[in-house]
Amino acid sequence: MGIEHTRDPHFSSDDIVNVIGEVIQTMQATDSAIAAPAPEVERGPVSMRVSLWWTDAHERVSNDYADASGNSEDCGCMAEEIVAILLGEGKAPELLHLRGRSVDGVNTENLVPLAFDGRVGWGGHIICRADGMVYDPMLDAPEPEASYPRVAFGVNELQVRRAVPFVMPTQS
Repeated sequence: MGIEHTRDPHFSSDDIVNVIGEVIQTMQATDSAIAAPAPEVERGPVSMRVSLWWTDAHERVSNDYADASGNSEDCGCMAEEIVAILLGEGKAPELLHLRGRSVDGVNTENLVPLAFDGRVGWGGHIICRADGMVYDPMLDAPEPEASYPRVAFGVNELQVRRAVPFVMPTQS
């Protein structure tokens, strides 16, 4: 018995792949940081679509980022799911590829999420950011960007290996 997985009916997998492909063709790898000193953003209400996705996604990762069968969930796919929902709501989300600390390009420290009490550590993690909020289903709700590093990993700053912005393609 697997987990039934549905996507937003307004965005097909091909739509998501096409948007991602266009963005990847035009993006440049950047090193930047999500830093604690950014201004705080108040948590506000989320749409029904985001709420329904969040409930499902949070449940899917609550077992140390694995489903009930022990199969690992994919943070990149989950981030793409929320990107599609937010695009449908007219937002301009970004995928962020986070990494642990590194020296001369070599990963020296994994990201260890607080939600899993040290049982899980990653060399990288992919999340979605939009309008000052970070959408990461391992947390109970979307988190303001400024507090995300502390709330998710207990650190003041996270390194972003690559940021991929999204916009809805114009219809011709």
